[in-house]
Amino acid sequence: MRIVATNDLRIGMVLARSVYDGTGRVVLAKGIALKQLYIERLAELGYAYVYVLDPWETLEDATVDEPISEWTRIQAVASLRETMDAVRETGSADLRHISRVVDDIIDEISSNPDVLVSMVDIKSYDNYTYSHSVNVCVLSVMLGLEKGLNRSDVKDLGEGAILHDIGKLFVPDEILNKSGPLTDEEFDLVRRHTNDGFEVLRRKRSISLFSAHVAYQHHERLDGSGYPRRLVGDEIHEFAKVVAIVDSYDAMTSDRTYRCALAPNEAISILVRETGSKYDRDLVGRFMKLVAIYPIGSVVRLNNGEVCTVVNATKKSLVVRVLRGRNKGREYDLHKNPELQVAGRVL
Repeated sequence: MRIVATNDLRIGMVLARSVYDGTGRVVLAKGIALKQLYIERLAELGYAYVYVLDPWETLEDATVDEPISEWTRIQAVASLRETMDAVRETGSADLRHISRVVDDIIDEISSNPDVLVSMVDIKSYDNYTYSHSVNVCVLSVMLGLEKGLNRSDVKDLGEGAILHDIGKLFVPDEILNKSGPLTDEEFDLVRRHTNDGFEVLRRKRSISLFSAHVAYQHHERLDGSGYPRRLVGDEIHEFAKVVAIVDSYDAMTSDRTYRCALAPNEAISILVRETGSKYDRDLVGRFMKLVAIYPIGSVVRLNNGEVCTVVNATKKSLVVRVLRGRNKGREYDLHKNPELQVAGRVL
């Protein structure tokens, strides 16, 4: 299974994973052989890349353990979209079903603690906001559990994480999706989403004030360079410090209208470089244990020159399969073969 940019798709390639729209409906089902019409439709909808099977693979070969199931992710995105639509239309919404979604996410992650975030999430223009927020929730819950938070605190963290950008409902789409630089006035509008999100959530009896402060403070930075209040160090709530890291990581590894996605290893390098100044050192260190630097489907070059695809990534193994040459099809677990290392990413 490989990640292939939409521009590089070819007729006859077989989808390894289904592609969904923002409502959870299937756009293209896994196992389908791509036609030119399908490729053009994926590009039109803003899907930057998809997963395809290698020629020797079956769909069963492409089964991967993930922190949450595909079904739970679909339901979470759909529930969040429904909630956001209600807030946009009426200024309010019943958040109890979001609470149930977060419970499901916590339960699934807790039941499989050795799983890494090893797949790239496929986002379109249509579902970016919702998929991003669900990703932030999943990663925040994982980081909270890694930190040793109790169930109640992880629940508050997860609810704040999945709703951290609710204030963006009050920012015009043409500003959020602008391809060029924002004017000062436009940036002021974007920065207001932290205040607006806090105001929406703090009025909800079903949401804790800790969760509301995630929406309020997730753009604050340790050195006081963030917003809206330029808080420093321990003035920032720990949950907001968690979401600051996760939000930045998922945003950096996502394609947007104004820039292309960074590879996970590139995004991690930026977080590490800004550790201590913008991001909490302990939390960044813990976060690095939870994500696969080279996700499943990545094409990498080893230090022996062989080009491989990553076929499995867990806390205990990184398995790659040789794509060409005399060793084509051979697999290495890099954790068991320390003389072999990833020299660089091909895709």
